[in-house]
Amino acid sequence: MAAACAAHTELRRHAQNGAAATDLDEASRLALTDARIYEVRERLFLDASARIAGTGQTMFERLRALRGAVAAGAGLSTPAFHYTYHPYLNAVWG
Repeated sequence: MAAACAAHTELRRHAQNGAAATDLDEASRLALTDARIYEVRERLFLDASARIAGTGQTMFERLRALRGAVAAGAGLSTPAFHYTYHPYLNAVWG
């Protein structure tokens, strides 16, 4: 959860300040990499039950969709951002 929260926070920052980033694709990729979300995901598959790992995978997929929207330039108040943001939040609470 900590890694997902860190990545999510950074993605929101880029969505808010997108024009300031010279390369949103790279910045959004780094948000996930710097949060170590890929490493945590792999560890989840090794250590968690199938049910928990499946739930974590869904959350990961939704976070990557949010990353894609931010990389494409979706701002915080745009429909494109909210279209991917709300499914991510639902996965978090799941």
